[in-house]
Amino acid sequence: LKRLWNTYASTQWQLGTWRGGNWPTSAKFHDGRLWFGSSNSPVGSVADDLYDFSTQMQDSAGNYAVTDDASIQRDIAVSGGINEVTDMVSLQRLVMLTDGQEITARADAFDRPLTPTVCQFKPTSTIGSSSTVSPVKMDKRAFYINAVGDRLYQLLYNFQQQDYDSDDLTELNEYILSDGPDGGCYATDIAVQRHPNSYVWIVRSDGQLVGMLFSEKQTVTCWFRFMTDGEFENVVVL
Repeated sequence: LKRLWNTYASTQWQLGTWRGGNWPTSAKFHDGRLWFGSSNSPVGSVADDLYDFSTQMQDSAGNYAVTDDASIQRDIAVSGGINEVTDMVSLQRLVMLTDGQEITARADAFDRPLTPTVCQFKPTSTIGSSSTVSPVKMDKRAFYINAVGDRLYQLLYNFQQQDYDSDDLTELNEYILSDGPDGGCYATDIAVQRHPNSYVWIVRSDGQLVGMLFSEKQTVTCWFRFMTDGEFENVVVL
């Protein structure tokens, strides 16, 4: 038994950011920070310290202040209402995929890293992404499944808009993932293959495997399907 130091109420505590079922939906590394997507409030760790989420750091004078390397914790307050983060992808910019929009995290210059004071969230498109199928990267682009699960979109930087934009890669074969407007199928898994050629592989909910041969330089986007006596469940590229 030890005597209590005192019986006064402590003021040095606070409720956790994630509580009551509000757990992170995704985790990504970007610009030396570990980012967590949670509801509509993404959180980035201290720069080059993946275990520290302090919002204030010691400056050169030894005082605690909001420095450039402190943790970034911001709400996504953009037009279109509250957006629940379903996943994130680290490209030249950090792109947050939500249930209703695709949102990029911007600094005041394209190559400048994000800081607690220089970080803006701007919507780039209003597609909405799947909450069960994570996006995949291929060089400077990313592919993601829409919220319904019947379309594949490409995230690629648009120099005219000076931001990332979404391009529908199933536009000329719109039912390849769903078997028609009443097909009832949707994408359940996705992977990228680079050799000997670049392919995007997608598993459908009915057990079929869909492939897309992709070459930007040759302007090739070719869709095809595999069907067997059984059902495909997952796809992995080694």
